[in-house]
Amino acid sequence: MRILWRIILFGVVATAWALPQEVRVWQGALSLPTYEEGLPDPNPPFDQLTTSRFNYPYTLRNNLTGRRANHEWRAMAVAQSLGSEVPGLAFTHDGLEPVLQSARTSYLLGTAFASCGQTAEATSKFELASAASSPDQIRCAWLAAKKLPGFDRAQWQAPLETALEQAENQAKTSGYPGWWEYTAASLAQELGHAEEANFRFRNALLLPDRMLSYHLTRLAKRETETMP
Repeated sequence: MRILWRIILFGVVATAWALPQEVRVWQGALSLPTYEEGLPDPNPPFDQLTTSRFNYPYTLRNNLTGRRANHEWRAMAVAQSLGSEVPGLAFTHDGLEPVLQSARTSYLLGTAFASCGQTAEATSKFELASAASSPDQIRCAWLAAKKLPGFDRAQWQAPLETALEQAENQAKTSGYPGWWEYTAASLAQELGHAEEANFRFRNALLLPDRMLSYHLTRLAKRETETMP
């Protein structure tokens, strides 16, 4: 289960799940490249000037580094009912389906299932992810489609270009400009627009960190630098 917790942690801002009575699981050992966590900020900011996302006096664990090393993980993949209500956690009362059905989560779960040798479950998740079309999810839809048989790169060119234009517009008007700069940069990268991608990745790092935009940008930049 720990591998899925790490995967979902990097894909969404916050999530939780329960293990209901009837659930099918499997486990094994996986050697995975893992991005390490740095020390938390011991001086959390005061909350006098904000009306949401209070954290004082607790430390912030948002120091996700670019250091990557292989670690052996005991994998426990949960195949059913990830969105079940967690007793005592009111925000799970209505389920977590919107999070679990997102293209990013479906794609990452698909890669986890594939790593565990669960081909049918992986294919199901990749198919679900590949159906997404919103500008902030279409990159994961594209990545999932590449895992499926019959992938046609040409069919994705126009949707990716449209999503890039929409993300660029959102970066100008949204309250989360850093997130949308990252989204636009990642789309430009997939389309082969290296110069624009680098420009927008830089913009994302200069804007306030929202929805893990700093961390995701650093990961994307690192992947680009290590590509052959």
